[in-house]
Amino acid sequence: MGQTFLFGFELKALKVHPAFQVKINRDALAVFLRIQSIAEILAVSDATIA
Repeated sequence: MGQTFLFGFELKALKVHPAFQVKINRDALAVFLRIQSIAEILAVSDATIA
């Protein structure tokens, strides 16, 4: 496991770190565009720290 811990209230605060990568969850995005809401078990992005 990596040893980097990032904390931020918004993704844009985390994006500035070079190890932070965001992959859009297309299924969750489709749900959001259809009903303008996202269930708790879904997230629009699968963010990882490389």
